Amino acid sequence: MRVFVSSPTDVMPERAVVERAVARVADVWKSNIRLEAVRWERKHYDAARSFQEAIGEMAAFDIVLGILWKRVGSPLPPDLYRRPDGSAYESGTAFELESAIAGSERQGRPSVYLFRKTAPVTYTEEGFDEERRQHQALNAWWTRTVRDAEGHYRRGYQEFAAIEELEQSVEKLLETYLREHGLVPQGAAWNIETMGSPYPGLVAYDRAHSGVFFGRSLAIEAAIEELVAAAGRDTPVLFVVGPSGSGKSSLARAGLAPRITGRAHSRIDFWRTLLIEPSEHLFEGLAQRLYEADCLPELGAGPHPTPQAFAGLAAQAAANAAGAVKWALQRAGERLAPEFGGRPAAGRVLVLLDQLETVLDSPYRAALARFLNALVQEECAWVVATLRSDRYAELQLDPELFQLRRRGAMFDLPPPGPSEIADIIKGPARAAELEFEERDGESLAKVVNAAVRGGDALPLLQMTLKRLFDARVGRKLTFAAYEQINGLEGAIAAHAESVFAGVSPEGQRALEPLLRDLVADIGEDGRLAINTPPRAALKVDPATDELVEKLIAGRLLVDVDGSVRIAHEALLRHWQRALACPALDPEAIRLRRQIEPSFATWRRTGLDADLLQPGTTALAAAGTLIGAKPGVFAPEMEDFVRRSADAAEARARAERSRAEADARRRRRTAYAGLAALLVIGALGIGALVVYGQAQRDLSLRLLTKAEQFLEQEKPTRTLVTASAAAAANVLPDLVLRIGALPEDAGHEVRARSLARIAAPAGNVPFRTLRLPSPPRAAALSGDGSRLAIGDAQGGILLLPVDGAAPALRLAGHKDAVRSIVFARGNRVIATAGDDRSVRLWDLEAGTSLSLCGHRGRVVDLAPDPSGRYLASASYDGDVVLWDTVKASVARRFPGTGDHWALAVAFSPDGSTLASSDADGNLFLRGLADGTTRRIATGRKDLVSIAFHRDGRLLAAASIHGVLAQLAQNRQCG
Repeated sequence: MRVFVSSPTDVMPERAVVERAVARVADVWKSNIRLEAVRWERKHYDAARSFQEAIGEMAAFDIVLGILWKRVGSPLPPDLYRRPDGSAYESGTAFELESAIAGSERQGRPSVYLFRKTAPVTYTEEGFDEERRQHQALNAWWTRTVRDAEGHYRRGYQEFAAIEELEQSVEKLLETYLREHGLVPQGAAWNIETMGSPYPGLVAYDRAHSGVFFGRSLAIEAAIEELVAAAGRDTPVLFVVGPSGSGKSSLARAGLAPRITGRAHSRIDFWRTLLIEPSEHLFEGLAQRLYEADCLPELGAGPHPTPQAFAGLAAQAAANAAGAVKWALQRAGERLAPEFGGRPAAGRVLVLLDQLETVLDSPYRAALARFLNALVQEECAWVVATLRSDRYAELQLDPELFQLRRRGAMFDLPPPGPSEIADIIKGPARAAELEFEERDGESLAKVVNAAVRGGDALPLLQMTLKRLFDARVGRKLTFAAYEQINGLEGAIAAHAESVFAGVSPEGQRALEPLLRDLVADIGEDGRLAINTPPRAALKVDPATDELVEKLIAGRLLVDVDGSVRIAHEALLRHWQRALACPALDPEAIRLRRQIEPSFATWRRTGLDADLLQPGTTALAAAGTLIGAKPGVFAPEMEDFVRRSADAAEARARAERSRAEADARRRRRTAYAGLAALLVIGALGIGALVVYGQAQRDLSLRLLTKAEQFLEQEKPTRTLVTASAAAAANVLPDLVLRIGALPEDAGHEVRARSLARIAAPAGNVPFRTLRLPSPPRAAALSGDGSRLAIGDAQGGILLLPVDGAAPALRLAGHKDAVRSIVFARGNRVIATAGDDRSVRLWDLEAGTSLSLCGHRGRVVDLAPDPSGRYLASASYDGDVVLWDTVKASVARRFPGTGDHWALAVAFSPDGSTLASSDADGNLFLRGLADGTTRRIATGRKDLVSIAFHRDGRLLAAASIHGVLAQLAQNRQCG
């Protein structure tokens, strides 16, 4: 149906309102009829014809609406347009309306409705004469048209004073017309008795609510244009980007999806829709929906009969999964062939990827991007993804997703404007035959519209409308209900409180730990990142279960494929009870994110070394926060912080004790020096001369060096040097030369004194280092001169043990370094880690080489005695023997099952390679004869192994404790 709007330019705002009213009614009944408004000024006109000629005959329209106030309109050329009696028409508007009325009287088409505005008429000073002439001409035409010669009314018309009256009148007129002509069914388009509220509240509009999704018609058309254009470039992908609360999810689900799948597209005969929502088990949920009866059940007849099988395929082999989807679409097309003249129908899957920002944080991101790319390349899918605008930079950093973005299209969705908000408010009410109460001539709908502002406009508005619906009186939404919920800002909080009030006291106490699980992070702008944990991962107890059930029933939480998330972030910014929870304290959220990796490691290992390190800002801030706001962390994490603080205090006490011991050591050193001087004084002047001449003697040189080391506070070197002096064979000769003194005299007393002083001090740490991230691996060179340390961020620090030279930093790994070894006479170090690579660093040449061949993190390395070969163990289960000269794989020893390989070691002669795995097995491989021997230890996770220096014994350590002795003197033959 086409509705033509005829009016002069003085009622331009009224034209826009009529157009919106037509669009709203069209949306209500879009499943029954296509209704559009036609405004002549919206068309393009060529110069060969006049405007009126281009507009065409009024009989081409079903309804003509005439809107008049104080102008009759612009005159027409008298040589082209005259009435049958020869008189000229006053204007184009007069011609259009009279022609329409004549057509209606003659053939019943179109139906004509006149609207006269009754607002006071004023004239401007500058245009007084012309405006007055126009008004007089309109009055004369009006009287002649609607009255007869005797002054009786011949034609009906409607009057309106305010623009809102016109809008309501046009809507009612169109509804009545459609029903009287049998074009739409009787009753409401949205039956609230069977379909519930036309306002969904915090959750997004979906396909089921498409009949009451209003206010976004222009955005829908513009977005579809972008998507169709991208399809013309062979990449039918659209990213809908907008701020939080702009309605992206509703636009995609209730606006774009029905419109795309309900229209004919070139070379596409039928559609299937796949919705991908935030979920902890993304591929499992995706596959489950894909196999459902209303999507693509044909997949079940292929080589992957179950959703579980397809989920694994999609995650691991995207191209094969896309091929399976294409095959299933072809089977569906073959079954639909009778409907398309016998030819196989061409189909596509419309993929709706909602809240892409949650996928950016997911480990499934890369796999999902590959799957979507494969679907598009196979020409079996169109993709619509929604993304929060503040996360767009992260999309750009993902090569697979950004490739889709660059080849596809992007649509910026701004928050709705005032006219769109009016449609969002009034459209669903019209569809459900609801009405807004009026007070003092002002509609509640207008009051609500005026209150809408700010970034959370749509979620606040939807919750307000949902609450008004719930508190309706008959079919009227009332001012009393609006005031009771404290207006727009109070709607979410009021609803949340009403739901929460129905939860038991035990369930209410579970709110804080639940919020901790549902909030992942907070941005610099205060925006929260929502977590979607699996429901099974939440604390399992009756109280939490009750709370989750009630919040889901109240539509404050959403359950998708077994994963729970908050319906909308706005809930956490407007519900005072949530805001008051210590768990949502911004500093607490940031600290939880910062501490979580260390906490996860400690929970796995239980080692004190994995507690938070003393002196870190995280430990200090967490301790302060726990003291000030108990409950900000989960009990397990709070225990972790307290244990870390206790360990830090213990370390501090140890440091103080060590400092006191150092002070005592320095005092003892001074006393020992004094004792040595006294002994030397007792030798006499002659002995001193001999002593001075003997400075070049080995023993006295060692003593002198030992004293220097002691003064420099190097106890370990003092101990070694003094012990060497005490054992020197020249001591007896020196004693005789000094004067046949007893063996314990002089220099030997000095040597033993120095050794006794240095020995206890040698047990304290030789050197303490501060690294930018936690160390994960370390190795000492064979000569003890250099130390190599690998950290959690992939950095490697190489430094001399004595600190005499600057440290060298090596960069190459992209993730944590797990193993470091020195090789080739300490000229080369080999490193490996979580990035699945092994790297060789030539310290003399200053070069590095990457060895790639593992599919999982590499956790241990071992060089063979010759220095040419290097063995590596990986979580992929394999042990690889590398030829470091050729930089290639010499041999690969595949793992058994899914068991990780954890440690490797060469026998001293290099003939045997030993390895261990997570299942407690030891493997001994003869490299010359190829034999393999397995020893089952009965203990899991053998993380370290080592040969005895004679090669006959092998030691193994488990993370779970000591191993029982397997066999006395078992040889590793």
